Amino acid sequence: MAVPRLKMAQRGIQEKSRLLIDLVDGDGEVLMFLSEWLNNGRNATKAYLKLHPNVGYHSARVLGSRQLAKVNIPDVSIIYGLGIETYIKQLKRGLEARDAEGNPDNRTRFSYLTVLGELLGIWGGKTSIT
Repeated sequence: MAVPRLKMAQRGIQEKSRLLIDLVDGDGEVLMFLSEWLNNGRNATKAYLKLHPNVGYHSARVLGSRQLAKVNIPDVSIIYGLGIETYIKQLKRGLEARDAEGNPDNRTRFSYLTVLGELLGIWGGKTSIT
């Protein structure tokens, strides 16, 4: 059973790779930057510095931003299966969060409610739960 799953996963990875290559019009430098950007917590400056260690920090900020501008980030999200449906499902799960004992996890729920409120335009406060 594991072998067919592995083959399916490999096909999925190959398909994602083809889609990403198409997304950046076959530009290998942009593709490498995109990979580093994802590996560095979506930080363009760190990604650029990783690929170009001899560049200064301020130059890396500008050049990393320029590289990132070459990529349609929502398309990357969709390629990885992180579209709006996934976001909404996760948001719903967060609003129903429970702790290890099965009680409502109000701290987690509050952070998700804050995100939902900001999305709906009804919350923009800086309140926290202690």
